[in-house]
Amino acid sequence: MPDLLVVSPALEEEGKLILEADQIEGTTNVLKGTAKLHVEPALAEHPEYWFLLCTNRFLKPFIYQLRKKIKFVSLTKDTDENVFLLDEFLYGADGRSNAGYGFWQMAYGSTGEAEQQAQG
Repeated sequence: MPDLLVVSPALEEEGKLILEADQIEGTTNVLKGTAKLHVEPALAEHPEYWFLLCTNRFLKPFIYQLRKKIKFVSLTKDTDENVFLLDEFLYGADGRSNAGYGFWQMAYGSTGEAEQQAQG
């Protein structure tokens, strides 16, 4: 059973309605509480996109592999060469990870195209 609805900021209210309302258009909302809502700001360029993911099983639609934990470093001491010679403070991060597609059958998405054609 899918447990995560990912929507653009433009679809946040509709997502809340689907997942939180007791009734929709006078009928009992059978989808209430079936998934969590995640509003993804990166989808703002495509406001009609949405995704329904099953993330509560062993097989996942996406995989994230952390190979080396991220370590934040800074050169800010007066004795550091860049601070002493250039008056520059340097900050960085060092880590290794990878991400990719996993079991694609655990994800469903829509570009909203069919809905636009039906309305237009």
